[in-house]
Amino acid sequence: MMRRLLVRATVLLSLAGAVLPGVAGGAPTPMYDVTCVVGGSTTGSWQRAKLVGVTFEWFASGSTTFQDVTAPVSPRPPRGSVVTGTPASGGVDPVTVTVLFERADGSIDQTTVGCT
Repeated sequence: MMRRLLVRATVLLSLAGAVLPGVAGGAPTPMYDVTCVVGGSTTGSWQRAKLVGVTFEWFASGSTTFQDVTAPVSPRPPRGSVVTGTPASGGVDPVTVTVLFERADGSIDQTTVGCT
């Protein structure tokens, strides 16, 4: 009798994990997407993350520097995007951008992509 109860409980928990991943395994994994278009815009998008800020850092080869852009965001809803212009400095375009996604708990996730 006790063994049947344990087997049923295990099966129910497994089903709950498959159907309701946010309940069984804790918070869902955040998803981030970054695009960078030279002469256009740079976008940082997120889902399943309560953020308080997004920072864009562009890089090029050599000693060229670009002004970072930081945008405050509301942690609700847990999805959104920030769009900013892709900078140029002295005729030099960025090669990559790193976007720092600051979560409400203070942790930071980062994504780096090439600029096209």
